[in-house]
Amino acid sequence: MSVDVLGRLCELRKVQGGLRDECRVSIPEQVITFLIILAHHKKNCTLQVRFYRSGETISRYFNKVLSSVIRIQRLLFAKAVPIPDGCIDPRWKWFKGYLGALDGTYIDVTVPEKDKLRYRTRKGKISTNVLGICNRDMNFVYVLSGWEGSTSDLRILRDAISRRNNLKIPIEDTLLDEEHVLIGEDHGGNEDGDDDMIESVEGSTDWTVWRDNLANEMYNEWMNSRIN
Repeated sequence: MSVDVLGRLCELRKVQGGLRDECRVSIPEQVITFLIILAHHKKNCTLQVRFYRSGETISRYFNKVLSSVIRIQRLLFAKAVPIPDGCIDPRWKWFKGYLGALDGTYIDVTVPEKDKLRYRTRKGKISTNVLGICNRDMNFVYVLSGWEGSTSDLRILRDAISRRNNLKIPIEDTLLDEEHVLIGEDHGGNEDGDDDMIESVEGSTDWTVWRDNLANEMYNEWMNSRIN
């Protein structure tokens, strides 16, 4: 990182993030310490030797810088860009307007005998159900782990959007969060204030038709490419 970039980053965290010079530790040293730990995976003890600071000091200022980053996260973090209509990437051109992909996966784990029933999947394996979201570059942008293998994907998604640091999905210039996502029985009442609770989910062929049409379109293009 150049000195100019470091200077602008420090100024941004000072003006927008509320970071302050301390009597013994300047803002540049705080930021540099933070970056070394994150970018180079250095431990607290390594930074103690390098900057002649105590472990408590390193930890305290790391958390101060982290708090400033959280305050200005909207300025620092790149926003997800929907797949454009003119996309020619064979992996993504079928999903115009999409931001990425979301799915759950089972990871085998070892648990105490008394907990095996909760972690047993429908296929009989002892696993944890992990929710993962990746962007177009196939980089994970969100992971929620720890749920038992017997837990449904719907319940895990509900947990993801209801946590304190919850999953937020950007839509244009806004963020889609728990207040905007309708899952299962979570929905508004009618004009009279009565809650028309959902007791069951009716079967629908809409998703199946869309999926089959997409699969056929992808297959036909692949066959045409082999012929040509």
